[in-house]
Amino acid sequence: MEIASFELKEGVSEAELQHAAQQIDADWLRHETGYQGYALLRGEERRFIHLTLADSPERARQLCAQWPAEPACRDFLAAIAADTGRIDFYHCL
Repeated sequence: MEIASFELKEGVSEAELQHAAQQIDADWLRHETGYQGYALLRGEERRFIHLTLADSPERARQLCAQWPAEPACRDFLAAIAADTGRIDFYHCL
């Protein structure tokens, strides 16, 4: 799984972020082999986590590498405050 933590850019609402995450799922990821789902979590302040679940850490890395060029991701990526993102990859034990 991919775990991306970030802060929401000023001027972007939580509802806009949720819509952008749903757009990624509906327009792109749910049609990809190995994709198993996503979750969007809110922490304190304007901190969020986006989980991308895949059938392997390798597949999660492959999907994550495609985000910058994928049109469905444009609004979501634009909602992230500069220099606040961190991406990590995990597998279930």
